[in-house]
Amino acid sequence: MPNEWSSTDGRHLAELLLDPRERLDVEFKGWLDLGTEEHKATLAKALMALANHGGGFLVIGFDESATGPTVSPNRPATLDGYGQDVVNGIVRNYAEPAFHCSVHFVAQPVSGGVHPVIGIPGDHRVPIRAKRAGPNNQTVQQHGIYIRRPGPRSEQPLSAAEWDELLARCLNARRDELLEQIRDLLTGRPRETEEKSSDRLAAWRDTSERIWQKRIETLPADSPSRCPHGYLRFAYEIDAGVRLTLTDLRQILDAAPQFTGWPPWM
Repeated sequence: MPNEWSSTDGRHLAELLLDPRERLDVEFKGWLDLGTEEHKATLAKALMALANHGGGFLVIGFDESATGPTVSPNRPATLDGYGQDVVNGIVRNYAEPAFHCSVHFVAQPVSGGVHPVIGIPGDHRVPIRAKRAGPNNQTVQQHGIYIRRPGPRSEQPLSAAEWDELLARCLNARRDELLEQIRDLLTGRPRETEEKSSDRLAAWRDTSERIWQKRIETLPADSPSRCPHGYLRFAYEIDAGVRLTLTDLRQILDAAPQFTGWPPWM
């Protein structure tokens, strides 16, 4: 997923919970019961709209209010129902073409309450459409294409300008893909290798966080191991096709973004 997290460089996911504000690339939803088809359709519509917008984040566990998103009181006993496999299964059932989302369980820096934050990739070559309708043809209509509109709201395009913006974004993605293919031809490196490497790194990163979340479940609420003030995640992979000296590697690690005054790699 080369494009999925490019927009998070320099931004801590916990900041979405610390100062919750809906934007065109960030949407908040209350606690959804993803075991019901109605709530699956609600989630699918939001994810498709963000994907067509160019990517973004969907934060679970916040209700709308006059002052903005507020923490929902109806927290479920477990967050197992928001697993990455569950979310991507819903995407596969509703979206055409399907796309891969990453689910992160992020602690609110002040309260410590954990919320699922879903990362949605952008730069799609074609508009994402709904290949099926929601229950009673509500929420999601078959063949519907959803975008983020000012409000912000997730709705179908209503004007020529909105269609033009959506199609222009897809055309730009095709242009970028063509440039990548030319680069790969010049360097002799197949693009498929790069994509598989990125997917592998993302899977390793997400699995590592799930293991950590599982291990801290039994710790006291104020345990330092829970990182009550928030945390950052850094994941790097050294590609076998890239030649680096140890000096090169040290310079790359030293140049990594710093958010706390301490480098991520000591």
